[in-house]
Amino acid sequence: MSSYDAIAELYDPWSASVVEDVAFYLEEARKSGGPVVELGVGTGRIAVPVAADGIRVMEERQPPIYIATLGRTYRRDTPSPKNTPSFHQVEALAIDRGITLADLKGTLMHFFRAMFGEGRDVRMRTSFFPFTEPSVEFDVTCFLCAGKGCPFCKYTGWFEMGGAGAVDPAVFEKMGYDPEEWSGFAWGLGLDRIAAQRHGIPDIRMFWENDLRVLRQF
Repeated sequence: MSSYDAIAELYDPWSASVVEDVAFYLEEARKSGGPVVELGVGTGRIAVPVAADGIRVMEERQPPIYIATLGRTYRRDTPSPKNTPSFHQVEALAIDRGITLADLKGTLMHFFRAMFGEGRDVRMRTSFFPFTEPSVEFDVTCFLCAGKGCPFCKYTGWFEMGGAGAVDPAVFEKMGYDPEEWSGFAWGLGLDRIAAQRHGIPDIRMFWENDLRVLRQF
């Protein structure tokens, strides 16, 4: 799916391509009353009341734009210490003149340093997302093994925090912005993963278990 087609999905959130393979999650999202946006047909992921917020702002306002939004995300996933079918996400969108991938990297590096301290390594690696080009993902060193490798991080030493990238010019064209004048970046980070890394929680499923022994620590 091209970025143009992916953006077009926002105008028909209950289209057949979105409903495919995710009927349960769509039904749950409908109950919440929020719109649902497909972020990759065929992957089994659906997200969020969050991603649509950026589109609404772009429809209503002209750049420069700087926003951050929060919401619950659903995706087809087997529960594990690192993954749950429902989780919380914070997304950001910045659009202005002269924004580059270096601005994205600097912003998130500052955030991770403030959140986890100077002792944690952070890496940026290439990836793919429909709305950004180029696309990247950010990882931090695993808090359990300090980057040495353990079952929690699948012996990689790294813990994935979320995806990001430079906004694809096709998105700007769809929204009526001149991609020759405006550029921007966007990112989405899992709040549950941030909390797990900051507070030393070895299994994010603990956030959903309502165990007072865990909750009373905070």
